[in-house]
Amino acid sequence: MKDIWSYINRLALSYPPKVNLIYLSQLHYSHFYTIPFENFNMKENAQHSSIYSVTKKAILEHKRGGIYFEFAGLIVPFFEKVGFIYHFRLARLFLPTMTPATHQIYIISIEGQDWLFDVDFGARGPRGLLLLKDGFEHKHPFLSSRISKSEIYGWVVSIKENSKPDADWENIYAFHDI
Repeated sequence: MKDIWSYINRLALSYPPKVNLIYLSQLHYSHFYTIPFENFNMKENAQHSSIYSVTKKAILEHKRGGIYFEFAGLIVPFFEKVGFIYHFRLARLFLPTMTPATHQIYIISIEGQDWLFDVDFGARGPRGLLLLKDGFEHKHPFLSSRISKSEIYGWVVSIKENSKPDADWENIYAFHDI
């Protein structure tokens, strides 16, 4: 990423990046609340030779949103430039039936722990980092997230809509750690 500050400014972060949990958490928060999950013209973008240049122009310059594979064009170079240790995973969604593994997420190794970093699921996605620890919860006034270990599905990410008095945990996706 040649112009790291364009991305940092788009996220409304005003301080230089650091490889620590506090910065990673703020990065997740800022990306989730600053760059919307939206599907801009994928067919048109596929015709360009550099998805990075198209994504950069749309998201950073025109203040648009994007989808997970477009976000990866910004997040991955950022992680590499700053020095975050990360791994890709593909998750299967829990819809009426289990989907193929198409949802892209990141596992960030930092301070001796692995954290799920997912800003790409949209409004029903995790509102914060999730520690890869069975039963870990990220509490949020509107939508809490939890990660659990399953013998069948691997890691399962669930959400709970706290605005509903009778809300229960709902599985949204699962992935296997390698």
